[in-house]
Amino acid sequence: MDKLTSDRDTYKQLKKDPTRQVKSKLVNILKKWKLDNLISDNLYNRLYPTAENVPKLYGLPKI
Repeated sequence: MDKLTSDRDTYKQLKKDPTRQVKSKLVNILKKWKLDNLISDNLYNRLYPTAENVPKLYGLPKI
């Protein structure tokens, strides 16, 4: 697992969690699209982010 996460071409260590900022940008885009009638209410509701769970890397050692 250490070998995987030490690959700086694939993974980047973040100083802070960007989840709230990304969610805020997405919500603003979705609201604009909805107001401009580019997406339906149904699609807006399906795309609207409801969780702020940060993905976690998980692995088991080979035995």
